[in-house]
Amino acid sequence: TDVQGHFAEGQVVSLHNDGGEEFARGVSHYSSTDLKRLAGHPSNEFKEVLSDENLDPKVAIHRNQLVILE
Repeated sequence: TDVQGHFAEGQVVSLHNDGGEEFARGVSHYSSTDLKRLAGHPSNEFKEVLSDENLDPKVAIHRNQLVILE
């Protein structure tokens, strides 16, 4: 798992496999900065990691906002 580039919450991002090939695009629920901080943590730790008690933990990209490319 790796986060590359800079993007804001709500932007469309590309997902790549280990070989560097793009396989999907989706709307990110977190900024690149936040995703780098959250990497490796389970969602129940997101509030603590981001120091945001009002945060509603969510997936990085919801399946309803994801497009798998051929």
